[in-house]
Amino acid sequence: MDPNPEVHTVMTALARYLGDNPLACDTPDGIGRWWLQGRHAAAVVEQALEALRVQGVVERWPAFDGRVRWRRAGVPPTAPAAGPLQ
Repeated sequence: MDPNPEVHTVMTALARYLGDNPLACDTPDGIGRWWLQGRHAAAVVEQALEALRVQGVVERWPAFDGRVRWRRAGVPPTAPAAGPLQ
């Protein structure tokens, strides 16, 4: 079943965001608030993340604090920060 249009819009926005910010990682709340500027309901963000997980675009990453964060699939857990240090 194809996602509803809003879920598809969020999926596209998240894929674009992760293309521009490949080391980005956040909770669903943070993703909705900061990556998507609070434009979409939490349930829509969760549906989009799950759909992208099924496609292999993102992965769930359990953090030490017990919360689950999402990030681009295949990013090494110790990936360096983008850009050289000055």
